[in-house]
Amino acid sequence: MAFQIALKHKLSAANYGNAKLRAYKNLTINYKRCKLLNFNIMYGLETR
Repeated sequence: MAFQIALKHKLSAANYGNAKLRAYKNLTINYKRCKLLNFNIMYGLETR
C-alpha cells in the first residue's frame, strides 16, 4: 500500500514537472509570438 502511494506520488510529481515545463514553454512561445505581433503592428503603423 505504502509502495503504491509512493509510486503515485512519484508519478504525480513527474507529471507536475512536465506540466510546468510545458506551461513554461507555451508561455515563452506565446510571449515571443505576441512581441512579434506587436512589432509587426508598430512597423506597419510607421511605414503607412
